[in-house]
Amino acid sequence: LNGRDVKEYSVSQLARILGIVYQEHSAPFPYTSLEVVRMGRTPYLGVMETPSEKDTAHAYGIMRELGIGHLAEKSYTQISGGERQLVLIARTMCQEPEIILFDEPTSHLDFKNQAMVLRTVKKLSARGITIVMTSHFPNHVWNIGTSVAMMNYEGMVAAGAVDQVMTEKNLTKTYG
Repeated sequence: LNGRDVKEYSVSQLARILGIVYQEHSAPFPYTSLEVVRMGRTPYLGVMETPSEKDTAHAYGIMRELGIGHLAEKSYTQISGGERQLVLIARTMCQEPEIILFDEPTSHLDFKNQAMVLRTVKKLSARGITIVMTSHFPNHVWNIGTSVAMMNYEGMVAAGAVDQVMTEKNLTKTYG
């Protein structure tokens, strides 16, 4: 990562470079959505340090930017799946990473929420954040991808520019 073995980084150093949005997440406590987003500041805090007012304002600003400011005081456990994904994206943005890994971010979401999440991913990419995203839906590549690695159960099928990889031959080899 950035020319170094990933094992050379401390956890907090790695968290400043790399953010992850998992396909599913359940909070063990009914934190507010703002508290969940603010957890993204953890890599910048000392061992016993709590987020500052500036951290809270930063987290809330990201929520407003994503159109979820109205969720700030709502319990994370009580919002929809699409809203939860946007809160997790906001939390990751609060980390200010250079790279964000998205593990099937639209899994289990209805069409409206899928579109909302994909638009957000595309905006992050346009800002210069490196996005690595897994998906089982080839149409996601057409909507937001610039390069793609297509894999099946045997391994790599093809990698490169979207228009060169997303061919009938490769799709058939991948999906049958």
